[in-house]
Amino acid sequence: MSFSTLKILKKKAHLIYNIYFKAALMCSVSYLLFNSVRFLSNSHTSQPFNPNPLYAWWKDTHLFMIFIFIYIFIVNPLNVYIYSYCHKETMSVERPFLFWKKAVCCSFVQLVTIGFGALMFIIPGYYISYRLRFLPLFVVKHYTQLNSIQIIKLCWQEGTFYTLSDILIIDIIFGVIHYYLYNFDYIWIAFSALQYCIFTILYSHKVPTNNEPDI
Repeated sequence: MSFSTLKILKKKAHLIYNIYFKAALMCSVSYLLFNSVRFLSNSHTSQPFNPNPLYAWWKDTHLFMIFIFIYIFIVNPLNVYIYSYCHKETMSVERPFLFWKKAVCCSFVQLVTIGFGALMFIIPGYYISYRLRFLPLFVVKHYTQLNSIQIIKLCWQEGTFYTLSDILIIDIIFGVIHYYLYNFDYIWIAFSALQYCIFTILYSHKVPTNNEPDI
């Protein structure tokens, strides 16, 4: 990780602390919604600590459409909203329905493109993920001025505030943490909240461009 990126995170450690509990609260809500299918399924009794809801609808296929609906139309936009909730002073959502529509569309396109890239090969999928890493924050900032396609294009053009190596190191650290906490999903929530904090702080200290003024 570059020295400048590390310096930003260290300097804003107190801000991370201030917004962490808000992020943890919203991550808990997102977790409950995301795993609602697992909680409805009888199959979870054989693996009570498996945090993956896909296991539930794989065993109870009649829950598949419920899971897809919840994930696309509720969980994804909620995950975008977490950024706004943690920074209400600078990222407040004043038009909830419009925000929800843009969040659903942008997060769905992001999911499909990353998935398609991953199917082609892991590297293209990760590169797309890198280019769209700050897309939720672009949605929060521009949902009233731009349509969904314009937001995605703007993020693709302007969203590489940090080098690929910086983001890769952060992902590796959290990837290792998630791997070892996979069977301890409630502890995993705590580290997911920290991810939201870190990327929000990195976004708020990005290098301004002509098209994307700093917040």
